[in-house]
Amino acid sequence: MDTIEPNEENRQIWQQPGSHPGTAAADLRASLGASGEPPWGLFLQQEALLAWAGKNQRLISRKDIRLASQSPGIEHEVIFDSARQRFIKITQPGSYGHTGSCRWGKLELIQAKPLEYFDRLAMVDDLFADGTTILGAITHAAGPRIVTAQPLVVGVRPSREQIIQWLRGPGFVPVGPKTYWHDGERLALFDAHPGNVLQIPSGQLCPIDIIPVKADREMTAFMRSRVKR
Repeated sequence: MDTIEPNEENRQIWQQPGSHPGTAAADLRASLGASGEPPWGLFLQQEALLAWAGKNQRLISRKDIRLASQSPGIEHEVIFDSARQRFIKITQPGSYGHTGSCRWGKLELIQAKPLEYFDRLAMVDDLFADGTTILGAITHAAGPRIVTAQPLVVGVRPSREQIIQWLRGPGFVPVGPKTYWHDGERLALFDAHPGNVLQIPSGQLCPIDIIPVKADREMTAFMRSRVKR
């Protein structure tokens, strides 16, 4: 666990090094283990999220983040921390971004639960080393909010053709305008379009809000049917 000194002036929790999303996901999954197999209910996960934040001294007050919001986005409130050259992203109350789903032969993005949000960030970091960390959680009447930190990336928007070639490197193939599939890993990427990727001066492409999903049997069958032979 990170060393936290919450009572020291100018040493608020949000300023500390964060937890890797994979560690947070493992902790949350372990605390839910006695509740049966996934998917666990939203409210149960929200309770586990607050318990995790409290146990690890990562309960944050919004007023302690003394920076102005830059963007009230659909998924997040986004704040730029110029001192550390990073973006602080706070999920909207009771909402945890999106995850991919396949039901009745149709792909769609659905509302994610806290554990799916942690898993999404962990998979992105494992695939692309984007450096996102979990800072903690903010209590809210509509549901706890997750606070993350994402390093600043400066670049230009690549073309779709550049994204296709970039993702072919680790083994992904396109199955739609914004969707990619890795059959060996049974892994799908959603929302992989130029608006969610930046090309930095070195030429490397960096994801911003791509959504990876570990496929179930139905999604695997659907993706395989869409791969061009």
